[in-house]
Amino acid sequence: KMKTRIVVVLLVALAVLAAAFAFTRAACSRCVGGRQDPLGDFASLSKALQLQSSQAEKISVLNRDYRSRIDKACAEHCAARALLAAELQKAKPVSADVSAMIERMAKAQQESDLATADYLVIVRQVLTTPEQAEKLGEIVRALLTGPCPMGGHEASSFAPEGAK
Repeated sequence: KMKTRIVVVLLVALAVLAAAFAFTRAACSRCVGGRQDPLGDFASLSKALQLQSSQAEKISVLNRDYRSRIDKACAEHCAARALLAAELQKAKPVSADVSAMIERMAKAQQESDLATADYLVIVRQVLTTPEQAEKLGEIVRALLTGPCPMGGHEASSFAPEGAK
C-alpha cells in the first residue's frame, strides 16, 4: 500500500511537471525561440522597410536599446518560469508562491510589450515614405493578429470593425 502511494505521488508530480513545462513554453515563446522576431532581427527589418542609410543608422541604435530591454524582460520571465516549475514540482505547492511567480512572469511580459510598443512608435517616426509606414504596419499586424501564442485561436478574430 505504501509503495502504491509513492508511485501515485511520483506520477502526479511528473504530470504537474509536464503541464508546467508545456504552459511555460507556450507562455514564453520568445524566450524559447518559438518563432522569428522580425522586429529584433535588424537586417530583416531594414530590408523589409527598404531603409535609407541614414534611417538604418538611427534605427540600428534604437534596435540595440530595444533588444537590451527585450533580453532583460525575457531573462526575468524565464527565471520566473523556472521558479514556477520548481514550485509546481513540490508535493504541496504553495498557492501564494505560485501566484507570485505568475505575477512576476506577467510583469516581465508587460515590460516586453511596452518595450516593443515604444520601439515601434520611435521607428515609425524615423520612416519617411508611405510605403515604409505601410510595410511596418503589415509587420505589426502580422505579429499581433496571427496565431495566438497560447494556441487557442487567431487574434484576428477579435479585430475591430474596419481593421485589415
